[in-house]
Amino acid sequence: MKLSQLEYVYEVSQCGSMTAAANKLFVTQPTLSQQIINLENELGVKLFVRLSRSVLLTPAGEEFLIYAKRILSDVEKLTESMADYSTLRRGKVRIGMLSTFGCFNIINKLAIFKKENPTIDTRITVDQSKHLIGMMVSHQLDVAFIMASNPLPDAPRLQLTKLFDSEIMALLPNGHPLAAKNRVTFSDLAGENIIMPSPSSTLHASIFAGFHNEGIDPVVISETSHPELFIQMVANGMGIAFASERVVAGNRHHSFLSRPLVGDLAQSIYFAVLEDTYEIPSIRRFADYIIREYTMDPGS
Repeated sequence: MKLSQLEYVYEVSQCGSMTAAANKLFVTQPTLSQQIINLENELGVKLFVRLSRSVLLTPAGEEFLIYAKRILSDVEKLTESMADYSTLRRGKVRIGMLSTFGCFNIINKLAIFKKENPTIDTRITVDQSKHLIGMMVSHQLDVAFIMASNPLPDAPRLQLTKLFDSEIMALLPNGHPLAAKNRVTFSDLAGENIIMPSPSSTLHASIFAGFHNEGIDPVVISETSHPELFIQMVANGMGIAFASERVVAGNRHHSFLSRPLVGDLAQSIYFAVLEDTYEIPSIRRFADYIIREYTMDPGS
């Protein structure tokens, strides 16, 4: 059964004759008549009673027409809906990011995009980078802002664009002796209470490697990647934590000190999108917007 055959049955029922319907559909009368015969043979029932100058629906034809109208209406709505997406009158972008990204000005970028594209629905999921990548690969997310270091995540058809790097800082309680130093080394942190990043974060392995390379077994009192929590712990003198310079800059309202951490550590922020979803108009517009914004103003 073909969609065109449904249209033929509908128009013949409306016009009351094969000839009038053929003229309206811009096909020849023999072509239209043969298509309906083919459909009747396929169904095993007659849809029309042929009279000398007109046709009438059979009982089977009347019921067929009920379903045909519904299908043709749904197809028309589907076509209109897809046109809305292709012209960006509608759209959706499912975005993934880390909880720390409130300090990276990314939320501000999303708000501007939403204001400029009010018909595109944006949904945000917060999780760890490795989970966000998995959700992209399984098509639960369309794009994601992630932290990554070498080697980069190995995911099929994943396009990664580096937005910026952010130096890693040691966060110290006010009055801490290490505040006298311009930069803090891992050997300086021997014997200190350490607030480690969450084990699932990209920074956790790098920090532990830094201690290991100096032969230090760190005194870990907590493991968390929630800025509000570890910064409050530092501000209350409980220990020393680690965060990017952008997270530090975004939390200056808290009482703590920060010094660069020696060891060539940096968090690289990437924008990820899958090749097979990039061609969706709403996702392409969002991806192009983000890449353009950070290319034009890398420090934003």
